[in-house]
This record gives sequence, structure tokens and C-alpha cells, in this order.
Amino acid sequence: MMNFFSSTSPGSGSVGANFTRKLYFYAEVDLPTGKERSMTNEELIEELEKLVEKEEKIGEIWYYTHPLNGGWRLLNSVAYHAYVVFKTDQWWWSIEKNNESVILQRSKKIEFVRNHCIRNKRHESILNGVIACTKQKKVNSTVQEFIQHIHTEGFLNEDYHLLNKNCQEFADKIYGFF
Repeated sequence: MMNFFSSTSPGSGSVGANFTRKLYFYAEVDLPTGKERSMTNEELIEELEKLVEKEEKIGEIWYYTHPLNGGWRLLNSVAYHAYVVFKTDQWWWSIEKNNESVILQRSKKIEFVRNHCIRNKRHESILNGVIACTKQKKVNSTVQEFIQHIHTEGFLNEDYHLLNKNCQEFADKIYGFF
């Protein structure tokens, strides 16, 4: 299926003119005072090694979607935002791409990564649809292997494009790694 209208969370619709080629990491996104760290692909390994438990085991992964802001229910089969949530022994994590950056966030509670992006509630409505898990699987990987994969594949260096380098394509590649 072609990804026609994949966008951001929260909203936007550009072809990626503002894409920073950075990953923004929110170590405790559920805390109002939680700080973000930004890093380029070249800084990724060194920076995240300081911030995360590398040997932490990833046990399960979920692929989520939600409707775009103002999206019509009929278009939601192609016009939706996609992201990945995964669980370790200590944290809930999500990773996603928007037209500005890649966002990696973690929390002790699933709702802060599944239902929110950087402390903003994800868009859903009775008319346009809700947050939905479209697939899930058990995995056997570590946070270190996951970070290494992002770095090696150069995902941060891939620009955003509305039609073919969007959140859906990114979520597909992340989910496919596991």
C-alpha cells in the first residue's frame, strides 16, 4: 500500500523542509520537568550510552496508528500517523518520525508513550478514529542492539518526505528490525 498522507504527531504536512536529522530523546516523558536530549546520527551511540541501560532486554513490540489531525475516517486507511512502542523490564518506550525529527521517549507508564507524543495527547475522535494497535510480537533484543541498528542504518540522516520517507515507512522499518 502506498503511504499517501502520513504526517506528524502532533500535526504538520510538509515534505520535510524542516527535518533536523536529529533524534530527540525524552528519558522520562511522564515528568513535566523531564528534559530532552538531541543528537545526530554520529552522536547517537556515545550519547545514548550515557543515558540508557544498554543491556536492557526488549521483550515485546507494538505497531500503533492514529488518525491525522482533521483527517476523515474514509482516508484513515492511508492517512494516519504510525509509531512503534516497545517494552523492557524497566520502561515503556516509543519511537517515531515526524517532519522535523525522530522522537524516542520512555516512561514507567505505557499511556505516556502510547497516548502522547512529547506530553501532547495524540489525536483521536469518534468521527476520525482512535489510537489502534495494528500488530504486535514478542522479541528478543537489547536496547543496545536497537540503538546500533538505528545508527548503522543511518535513519536519522534520511530526510522526511510526505509520500515515501514518512512516519509509516519509518515505523515499518523499526518494526521489521525486531
